[in-house]
Amino acid sequence: MADLPHSTRQPGWKAPYTGIVGLLALALTALSCNPTPLPSLAASVPASGGTVARTAWPVLDFSSAVAAGAMNRIALICNGAAVYATQSMLDSDTVVVVPNTPMPASAACQLELGTTGGNTIISFLTAAAGAAFTTVHDRRDPDQPLPFPDDFMTAADATTATGLRPSLTLPNAPGTAMSLINALATTTETKSDGWSPLGHLAVQISEAVDLTSLPMDRDASMNPLSSVALLDVTPGSPSFGARMPFQMVPRSLTLPGEAISHALVLSPGIPLEPLGVYGLVVTDRVLDTTGEPLARSSFGAAVSGLLAPGEDPEITLARDLAEDVVSVAETLSPVPIPRDDVVLAVRMTIRSTDQFADDPLAMRQDVLATPPNVVITSVTASSDPDVAAIVEGTFDTPTWLSALYLQRDAMGVPFSSGTKSVPFVLSLPASAATGVAAPIIMYQHGNPGSAEGEVPYSGQRFGGDGFAVAGFTDAINRTLPDIAFQQQVIFGNVILNGASPDFYMTTYAEQMAFVSALKSMGTLDVLPIGAPDGLADLDPTVLTYEGISYGSVHAQAFLAYEPDIAAAGLVAGAARLAELLEYQDRTLPTGGDPFLSVLLPGILTGVRAPDLWMALHLFAISFDPQDSHNHARFIYRQPVLVDGTTQKASILVVEGIDDSFTPNNSTRSLAQQLGGIPQLMPHLVRASDLPEQAGPIQANVDAITTSAMVQYAPNGASVPPSPGCVGQFEGHYCAQSAPAAVAQRSAFYQSALLGVPVIDE
Repeated sequence: MADLPHSTRQPGWKAPYTGIVGLLALALTALSCNPTPLPSLAASVPASGGTVARTAWPVLDFSSAVAAGAMNRIALICNGAAVYATQSMLDSDTVVVVPNTPMPASAACQLELGTTGGNTIISFLTAAAGAAFTTVHDRRDPDQPLPFPDDFMTAADATTATGLRPSLTLPNAPGTAMSLINALATTTETKSDGWSPLGHLAVQISEAVDLTSLPMDRDASMNPLSSVALLDVTPGSPSFGARMPFQMVPRSLTLPGEAISHALVLSPGIPLEPLGVYGLVVTDRVLDTTGEPLARSSFGAAVSGLLAPGEDPEITLARDLAEDVVSVAETLSPVPIPRDDVVLAVRMTIRSTDQFADDPLAMRQDVLATPPNVVITSVTASSDPDVAAIVEGTFDTPTWLSALYLQRDAMGVPFSSGTKSVPFVLSLPASAATGVAAPIIMYQHGNPGSAEGEVPYSGQRFGGDGFAVAGFTDAINRTLPDIAFQQQVIFGNVILNGASPDFYMTTYAEQMAFVSALKSMGTLDVLPIGAPDGLADLDPTVLTYEGISYGSVHAQAFLAYEPDIAAAGLVAGAARLAELLEYQDRTLPTGGDPFLSVLLPGILTGVRAPDLWMALHLFAISFDPQDSHNHARFIYRQPVLVDGTTQKASILVVEGIDDSFTPNNSTRSLAQQLGGIPQLMPHLVRASDLPEQAGPIQANVDAITTSAMVQYAPNGASVPPSPGCVGQFEGHYCAQSAPAAVAQRSAFYQSALLGVPVIDE
């Protein structure tokens, strides 16, 4: 493995206490020496009589603000001996006591406080020592691929934007599992200069974990007291030294022929910044189900020590990388993480992504050079009173795919080898039969799904408001309509080629072609059926977009490269594909067996759980150029110039609370990827890392562009159901079909016809 540029700092994690530090700590017990008392105590964790883990950080809530000097009137004593501790102000009236070493096991401890009312004593016990509970981490052993990702598995490369490239140490996986890992590793090492901005982080541990000791959601991950932290350690970054949000999922898997394996799987709550450097910190306040604190592996213990003569080079490199993270963790505000509390520290550098715009921009040029050639093949009357007719036809789009992948020239640029006709479906509203040309909502369906099955239904939703609805079936559902077969084809090709087929990128370009087709349909005249009246049925002057589920996912790339959509509703779909696979492996929204933990290991042989978590992040890297979540940054945050403009659509993001198809974490990550758009108030569940704003919201992105996130909840969710969702038990469908949700989107689209779109309740 080639050397990696790393910190020049050489000390180990441990910082031995000097005599002065020791004397200072002892001075903390001299309560009467400090004339500034603490306010009276209001509450404490632990309370008197409680029992805590020996790595716990006691928290003291006082009745009023604590003077700076008064914190010296706090002493921690266990079994009659002082325990050195540091005090930090969590807020003006809350103090966190951070022991510099773990308290003894099975100890009688007390906090002695010098307050305005005299000495206050909080007595508590520490838990007994349990069986060993450690990280599973040894970079000398290729069969321990976790933690992953990790800059340990990179090499210096002056030709890349990050200055490095992945250089993977692969496990000795038996059977066909190795084919998958090798294919993904080859793609990663040859086509990436870092780790995925969207991929998960995984850490292996020896036992099942106590969930209450973990920051399980985005808000908990940002708590200064959380036992696990994801930190921005990018030199010069505006958020340097800040915690980053994440969603935590403990996974315990037993795969065929393998003993149970435990892992902490973290999905970033935001897209990590391209070229950014991040650090994952896991502390000894993570507990197993018996209350035993997490400890370092033997390798981790060596890494945390000082440089030793003749030590393994893997230890030296891991120490230097960890130091870049630990040195930031111990300066966190308001509560630092002492290096002695750190069980595992991993550094990771995120790949560059600017080049991801190259393919869709090149494909757009093919679209602009291809006449849409719209052909109407049938016009059928509708039984719905709001719909006059269902029209079917075809439009022409360039052909880029060959054997499921984009055709590329010698420079790697996609090119078209011809054209093909793609079917579409159009729902004409009843008002169009009266001579009123209908504005058009471009509709994109979910997965699995089709335009033929969904456009007529969507036409009924919006026909009463005078909208025509038009859509086509996306590339993957035209080719592989059965979702189980989709997965087999996708992962079969990943095993062979290290990358997912280019169905998704093709769909983004075909959506651009469909916009050209819709713009050409201003002279369409099929009403009344059989006796057209010479009046245009459609008005394509202002186009809007409705994306449902995966149609919403597609839009996050499509809208970056299509300036002719005025307003778009992105409904219950914001997936990062690797996160979606892991999430639905747990939620099973369509029933059946989990794909990752049952079906995929059933297809492959020799799959081990740690290899699975490594491979899933490698899959995220391979899919990154197609993952629409990466392209969404090119909408508002880093707008791409398209056809001479950087103007983009107004966007309404719709989240279904407790959606079992789409992780709420990815929806809120999308809101951040769009630049931190606001939550519309009143909200159902506060996304604390987003701004909040009451309606009406208008022109909050720029003078003519509006964007916000709204929420709908089904019956049985973590919050009361939204109106119209009382009989709906799935957040995914509640967000799509609740009458209030449909009315809100329709009003949004109607406002776009009048000028600057408006988002309101």
